[in-house]
Amino acid sequence: MYRDLGFLRVPGRRRKPGAPRYAYLVYPRKPIVAYFVATGEPIAEYCVEFPDIDGRPLPPSDDVLAKWMALTSDEELLLRRANMHLVGRHHDPARLRRDLWRLASWEKRRARRAAPGRRATRPAASERAPGANDSRSQRGGRRASDTAY
Repeated sequence: MYRDLGFLRVPGRRRKPGAPRYAYLVYPRKPIVAYFVATGEPIAEYCVEFPDIDGRPLPPSDDVLAKWMALTSDEELLLRRANMHLVGRHHDPARLRRDLWRLASWEKRRARRAAPGRRATRPAASERAPGANDSRSQRGGRRASDTAY
């Protein structure tokens, strides 16, 4: 998810069986955003920092990992220690809507690929990044790198 979208979705704690009512979007070096799952409506931004040993900010992927670990291990403690802000202070609401749309699209594609009766294969050509064509040439299925010169 992080590699494809640039952020993570972390489900909120479940008080009742079923899907959680809220979830979090975790961005590198930005506040965590809480939102309602059913409507996609943002709730709040939670500013937290996890500095490196020498006080500098963590690299982006490590920052996301630290936030994910804190949310999944002790959500309440993290939120109590965070500075809470209304949505829009650090994140553009239009960008949050777009990111939620991208997340829904990404989840639909993953669900289609994991559908029962369907083999796990590479993504269709239309779903692959530009230039991510199969590395095998048309000549007998050999790679260009297999050819000795």
